[in-house]
Amino acid sequence: MVSVCIGQGRHQSARRIVECGREGGQRFGEIVGNGGTAASPTEDSVEDFAGGTYVRFDAPQAKIKRSWPGIRDMILHRYVVSRVIWAYMLSIAVTYSITLCLFPGLESEIRNHKLGEWLPILIMATFNMSDFVGKILAAVPYDWPGGRLLLFSALRVVFIPLFVMCVYPASAPTLSHPAWPCFFSLLMGVTNGYFGSVPMILAASKVPPEQRELAGNTMTVSYMTGLMLGSTVAYAAYSFTAPGSGVHVVHQHTLSNYTGY
Repeated sequence: MVSVCIGQGRHQSARRIVECGREGGQRFGEIVGNGGTAASPTEDSVEDFAGGTYVRFDAPQAKIKRSWPGIRDMILHRYVVSRVIWAYMLSIAVTYSITLCLFPGLESEIRNHKLGEWLPILIMATFNMSDFVGKILAAVPYDWPGGRLLLFSALRVVFIPLFVMCVYPASAPTLSHPAWPCFFSLLMGVTNGYFGSVPMILAASKVPPEQRELAGNTMTVSYMTGLMLGSTVAYAAYSFTAPGSGVHVVHQHTLSNYTGY
């Protein structure tokens, strides 16, 4: 009887199932001769079922609300990390800003009457190969102090006047031999690969493990800032160092004197 009632209750509500279970428990007690006074196994199971939680599988589950940190907390966490790794942040920003001031814009304007258009290609190839070597050297373990690393990164600013002398004046550059820009490009590539990788490697080791992901994110922002500043300076200074910027004006003025127009 219990099985029949439960079988029928599958297509009814939970209340009907409980009523069928109680009716079956009373009849079970009459059959065994207890008169319904003793607790039957069916009644225990019904009480357990009735006291439990009825779950509707067709009902949508409640959405889990994730608590994201506010803008104030995000800024505060980055400020705390930046106070520890500020020297490494400035080091990588200075390194890439100096490099983008010269490469590839100014280096591509270096010309030579012997090598012609091949000189910029040779200079860029030298830079890329030496940059690869510098990144490999960065794997050598050495604990650079933040201040010293920033100092050596800032000393790379000496490449700016050296490359300018390879281009300016446009008619006869101060360092006109093609070996000079190739040598400077070699040194700049090695230092760019090394001092552009070491700060990123060491910064994560200066903070606790739970803050290393945030330190990497902060270093990436510094890296992108250096690229943006270097590109902006290179674009602004291009008009002052571009070959032939004043040659055409002088040439036209000379022709006008001869022709009278």
